[in-house]
Amino acid sequence: MQSQTVYKECFRMIETVNGNTYFLFTVQTKTKSYTIDELDVTLIDGLDHWNCKIENEMLKSLASQSGLCLLDYAEVLLSALCDEITAEGNDDVKTAFLYDVAFGSQYCQLSWKQKLSNCTFYHLGTATLTKIGTAEVVSSLQRLYNFSFREITNLKETLHSLETRCERLKQERSQAFAVRTLYCILFLTFNSQRIRKVTVQVQLNFLPVISWHHFDLEHLHAQQIFSKIKTKAIRIYKKRHHE
Repeated sequence: MQSQTVYKECFRMIETVNGNTYFLFTVQTKTKSYTIDELDVTLIDGLDHWNCKIENEMLKSLASQSGLCLLDYAEVLLSALCDEITAEGNDDVKTAFLYDVAFGSQYCQLSWKQKLSNCTFYHLGTATLTKIGTAEVVSSLQRLYNFSFREITNLKETLHSLETRCERLKQERSQAFAVRTLYCILFLTFNSQRIRKVTVQVQLNFLPVISWHHFDLEHLHAQQIFSKIKTKAIRIYKKRHHE
């Protein structure tokens, strides 16, 4: 039986401060031999498309040194290849960044260097297609790109609204409580049609602790999320005040 070609799609979005977006790459492998035939990197948003071919033996050696299996190392390497474009051709930055990615203690966690410190990184997930044929792969990539871009845009608008409300609340009720910062982490599951969960980090001015809240976006609107954050913050304040 011949090895079946599997298109392993690893999705990345990197947004720079000037609004440029670098998105999407794929790894093409064979399921039996685990041979990396070609590393295909596709950059969207006006950038030139390019392919990077790496010899299998070289890749095996690098993966062995990193402690990752070959397929995992290929995914991490592709992340670095996309990211280092923003390093303005500085070889030192590229080398150090690739080293951090390959030999870091956490899987697929990127450590931003100085040249990359003004970027926001989204790991949108990984999907594997067993269908053979370029048309199916391209169609799947386009659908996921449209879905992810739309969901992230909606979430940004929600966060902006929350931050505006928090700032207004801080000014109006400075004696009660104030929310200083809001952050979120996305969890996308590609076998569903919507983002299932968002994690919101709330830091209160008068407490040294950070409170994490998980909300199901399928059942909550922005106003409800804000209301829950406000209620939780007041409860923490009252409890601490009585102590």
